[in-house]
Amino acid sequence: MSDLSQTKLSPVQRALALLIKDTHREDEAAGRAVNRLLGQTKLPPLVSFDGVEAIFQSASEPELRNVTTAEGCSCRGGNHAWCVHRVRFRILMAEAAILDPLSLLSAFVEHAPADMRRTRPYPWPSPVGKEDGHRVGGGVVEVDLPASLGSPVGRPKAQVTPLPADIQQEIDELYP
Repeated sequence: MSDLSQTKLSPVQRALALLIKDTHREDEAAGRAVNRLLGQTKLPPLVSFDGVEAIFQSASEPELRNVTTAEGCSCRGGNHAWCVHRVRFRILMAEAAILDPLSLLSAFVEHAPADMRRTRPYPWPSPVGKEDGHRVGGGVVEVDLPASLGSPVGRPKAQVTPLPADIQQEIDELYP
């Protein structure tokens, strides 16, 4: 999903880092971690990224590898809420979501515990297609739902917020 030989942040990655900093502007630790990442002249090499975890070679100790996930990081600063690896992990996740969202979703499903997987890609019945009444397609594997979730009854209704009256009036005038 990402270029493993990359030694500097691309302009898009720099923009995403700044977006992370702006999004977490109240969190000083996030700002410091972003600033540290942006200030690095050479990135620690990315060993692997599969959409769920990233493994970086340590900048200070090349024989060490830091494993970073959404929950944390194995680096020395990993017990803090933010470190440069966590910022970089979020950048890689954002890029993956933009470039190839299906692969990212597949990675989540592959790493999910069996009891967290759904019987279908959505919580409503899939179209009938096989003898058992369920269609399996696009690489989606059907598994049993945990009993605590119950069974989906039907497609959820869309929640639509009504438009303000002046905007609705404008639309009605444009499209009688």
